[in-house]
Amino acid sequence: MNPGAVLMLASVAIVVIAALFYFGMRLAGAIEKKAPPEAGAKMTPTGLALAGCLTAVLVVFAAAATLEPEGPLGSFLRRPEGLVAALVGTVVFFSLIAWLFERIGYPILQSRKDG
Repeated sequence: MNPGAVLMLASVAIVVIAALFYFGMRLAGAIEKKAPPEAGAKMTPTGLALAGCLTAVLVVFAAAATLEPEGPLGSFLRRPEGLVAALVGTVVFFSLIAWLFERIGYPILQSRKDG
């Protein structure tokens, strides 16, 4: 693949991920406003950003397996054990990041009683 095509694909991917993040945040805000007051918890901006990053990683996995099936990531994800390892690793990684954010004072969820 030539460098111009890679640069163009990377630029399009960044724009698409940014658009998904923007509209996801807008949708989350609209849903949060309509949530009943007795709902148990709400997601904080940190939680929304982390969920957006997780979604972006999953989109990259799907794109790599579909668009570049012979590339290093695509060939890894097209094997059953590779897909399982990637998904488990992603869940573990984002769980650790969420735990770290909680430890340093940026909670992922906030109970409705707190605010």
